Formats: sequence, C-alpha cells, structure tokens
Amino acid sequence: MNILKNITELLPSKEIKIFSRHGKQYVPNLQTVELTPLFRGRPVISNGLSDEYKELLVKLCPLEAISKSPFGIDLGKCNFCKECAFAFPDKIKFTNDYKIATNVRENLFVSEGADKSIEINKSLIRKEIATCLNFKEFLKNVAISFLINDLFI
Repeated sequence: MNILKNITELLPSKEIKIFSRHGKQYVPNLQTVELTPLFRGRPVISNGLSDEYKELLVKLCPLEAISKSPFGIDLGKCNFCKECAFAFPDKIKFTNDYKIATNVRENLFVSEGADKSIEINKSLIRKEIATCLNFKEFLKNVAISFLINDLFI
C-alpha cells in the first residue's frame, strides 16, 4: 500500500489516480468470477424456430449478425445489444459465458439449438504463445527479462 501511495503522489492529476475504494481494476481469478445476471455473454438460440421467427430475427438485428441461411448468430458481427432477446425472450437468451474468444472463425457462429462453449483450437496456437499460457511460466519469463535489462542498461 505504501508503494501505491508513493506512486499516486507522483502523478500530476487526481483524475488518473486509482484509490483502494475504487476496488480492484481487474478480475483477480477468471476461474471463480461471478457475473451479474445482466451480463451479456454467449447467446443461445432455442431449437425449432419457425421460418417466420427466423425472418423476423434477421430483420431485427441492427448489425446483420443474424443470418437466415444457415440460421444463427455471427458473434464476430454481434455487439450483444440484446435486441433479439428483448423481442423474443423465450427464443434467444444470453448466458453468463464470457469466454467467447477463439482462433477459428467458424467457432464464432452460434447455431440454432447449440448450447456449447466456444473453444480455442490448441493445435493452432504457436509454440511461443502456448508456453506463455501457463501464467507462472509467463511471470518467470517477464522477471528474467527485467533482470537482464537491468544488468545491461
């Protein structure tokens, strides 16, 4: 805490200071994060929609993220405005699943009746990045690079 006070005293503007009363400015543990029911995560489309519903949903989306053929939501285009869920709450629901990143473009397409998490294809991850996915290894590499920089600068 003393280090934080010293750093904030050096800052010229009060607007950019972060105080302890602001809470944490990051999610400390992504494995145990609890999101509010208002969070808009991965959408789920109920199965068995009629062509009439599909047509209305396609017209309703302001970003044209909902396509008719094949029917589904393209998360690469969707901004999670929730217009579709407001209009048809019994047909489309937004989950609390915040893990919606992938390295395969096709995985960003949510099909009707599919309620599965979006996965990363681990075989496509470069070796250098894969080693950094282990956070302890990443921190060790960062610490070593700082030490090397301090020694030679």
